[in-house]
Amino acid sequence: ENAPAEKSERISLLYCLETGPECQNARTFIDKLNRNIDILSANEKLSVTLSYGNSLPDSLNKFFPELLPEFNRSIERARKCDSFRVINSENIVPDKSFTDEFDAFYGDRGTFACAFSYYGKPVMIQDFSV
Repeated sequence: ENAPAEKSERISLLYCLETGPECQNARTFIDKLNRNIDILSANEKLSVTLSYGNSLPDSLNKFFPELLPEFNRSIERARKCDSFRVINSENIVPDKSFTDEFDAFYGDRGTFACAFSYYGKPVMIQDFSV
């Protein structure tokens, strides 16, 4: 049986959630978030940083309050995964020093995806339909 990759050998992935798509597809967003946590945490080659700003839970609370507890449970589940860390991206400027902390970007279109692309990092945009 293979031993898990050492943290330094892991691919560092920023998984970034932004408000726009989630508000339009809230139920689908929660389901996709849970599937992604399952898939990404099962990959021993990844070290995942899940980021989101305050506007995401605020928007869910305003438009889909019934889904906010489930979102919070999903975030807590991610926090408990050894390969995940969760950060608040509210006051982060995605400059070169920030993007250099990661090997790749996965998530929603927005400022972070643009910065990763600008600095030559691989960018994968989350698709709610799959």
